[in-house]
Amino acid sequence: RANSIVDSFLNLAQLGDQPPDTNLEDISCIFNEALDEVQAVHKVESDSVEISPLGEAFCDRDLIRQVAVNLLTNAVKYARPDQLLKISVDARRIHDRLKITVADNGVGVPDDIRDTLFEPRIRGKGERDRAPEGIGLGLALCKAIITAHGGEISAEAHEGQGARFAFTLPLAQPGLQIY
Repeated sequence: RANSIVDSFLNLAQLGDQPPDTNLEDISCIFNEALDEVQAVHKVESDSVEISPLGEAFCDRDLIRQVAVNLLTNAVKYARPDQLLKISVDARRIHDRLKITVADNGVGVPDDIRDTLFEPRIRGKGERDRAPEGIGLGLALCKAIITAHGGEISAEAHEGQGARFAFTLPLAQPGLQIY
């Protein structure tokens, strides 16, 4: 657990030092790799997750795979115990960006933490008792990764209504114009 916390802080710190090394990547492939990783740990049924064709964007493959793993893992960890898990991943082009959305039918996000969802925090004992295993840095790391790519990340989530996380990636190599 301590190693995981240290690794997360190091990843956050390194993202501020230099821009990610980006290439044109197939985002569907990245999410499918992430799903394989999540399924190996959490025993998720493959029919619980629908990954639409997402297209390509310029990104650092490993960093975006980490974002995908974090978002898919959160959807699994915060699933409703009384419902079959459903996660959908889709994308659409918005001007010079690809907007990827990960939606689930889980428990949603409590109103009292929605405004601080992407801030790093170490969970206290009481919060750990109520929530699944984790250290509270996953979404902060996602934000740092997406921001380093020049994108944005957001959440639409209310308690008891599932969650929708969306982030954007550039469709062109940073510094180049798309016409």
